[in-house]
Amino acid sequence: MMARRHQPNPRSRLVFLSMLGIWVVIAVAMQGRFAQDAVPFVAAGDLATTHPADVYRPHMTSLYDVSPQFATTSCNLAPAGTNCSDVVVGYVSTPQALPLSWVLGRLGSSLGVLAMRLLAAVSLAAGMLLLWQRLATRTRNAGTALAVTAVALTPMVMVPLSLGQNAPLLFLSACLGLSGTERGQKRAALVAVVWVATVSFKAFPAALVLVLLWQRRGKVLGWAVGAAASLAALTALLGPVSWYRDFLHASRAISGFAAANRFNGSIDAVVHGWSPALVGSSAFGPVYLVARLALVGGLWWWRVRHADADTQWAWAWVAVLLFVPLAWWHYLFVGLAAVALALAGRRKLTDRLLWWLPGMAVVSAVVSVPYIKDHPLPLVQALVLVACVAAVPLLVEAPRVSDPGPATSPAPPQPTLACR
Repeated sequence: MMARRHQPNPRSRLVFLSMLGIWVVIAVAMQGRFAQDAVPFVAAGDLATTHPADVYRPHMTSLYDVSPQFATTSCNLAPAGTNCSDVVVGYVSTPQALPLSWVLGRLGSSLGVLAMRLLAAVSLAAGMLLLWQRLATRTRNAGTALAVTAVALTPMVMVPLSLGQNAPLLFLSACLGLSGTERGQKRAALVAVVWVATVSFKAFPAALVLVLLWQRRGKVLGWAVGAAASLAALTALLGPVSWYRDFLHASRAISGFAAANRFNGSIDAVVHGWSPALVGSSAFGPVYLVARLALVGGLWWWRVRHADADTQWAWAWVAVLLFVPLAWWHYLFVGLAAVALALAGRRKLTDRLLWWLPGMAVVSAVVSVPYIKDHPLPLVQALVLVACVAAVPLLVEAPRVSDPGPATSPAPPQPTLACR
């Protein structure tokens, strides 16, 4: 039986769309402000062909440990008056993101940074549009709930926009989901390209290949292999193979000092704060890894495996953060996406359940305001992460005896990036 559809309140739609537009305007209005995470991409693009050995700092001792050449290039890209020694960080993305960095380098400091900020703003706005299309007609007051969510999310949106972060692509990928990719080449290509972009920027999203294999998403995997191979070929044309070795060394170095970073909201960082000796213990590592694997595997087997394809994909985005040693606050946008898709996948949805989303957005604002003012709350960040991992299985409806399972269930209508 088809669920009843409700017409969203026009005023809530206007508020919702206006907020998304404001996010894009904010990204443009921030021009002239230092973008700590965008500048390294532009600098790496400048150095890729002129000083390739200075792109990475293989044995860095902190995110601020960069070569003199990288520091000089970054400082030249920063707005006048920037205290470069305190804010310039190294390039830590994979070599396969360097072709994009090369393009940003050709654009220059102003346009290159603007492009990164617009990428963040458009990714967040597009993800929210996808959530609107999934949820706005499901309950009588869904439009109002989503409008309140967009308003309350704005402080959190300010974080990646000010930094020029590419993490909002994670949110977009989670919101896109996977259903419909076996029927349409264009959709499979879009999902694959966005996912490969996140892997190129962050590396750890590669773990989501397990979900693609579980669901047998052959078309997405095919497009992903093609996209990754294309980036690898462009990287090979751009510079030396030694970049891959340097990246691996830098990644290991980051894992060693990440737990002490006061902005790090990972589980590793919280445990390190309680007992640095415990984190450094050779016996703790394997036990800790097995405990996390048991938690994720147990939740998957208990309830998530019965969820629809999109909820499984979005939940995996949050679950993988339990294993990441360096988790910034803005990564938790994927938590909102996972909860939203779990709600959208329910056969029965009420206004009361849907107000989980505005509630999460309000919590995000409470954490984001002090974060913006240089007062992070890593313990709260870690608790939000764990809460999101646990919330999705609780929201997934128990399977009915007659259910054939997500692999054979009729796919829901697919959202697009166009607002209906």
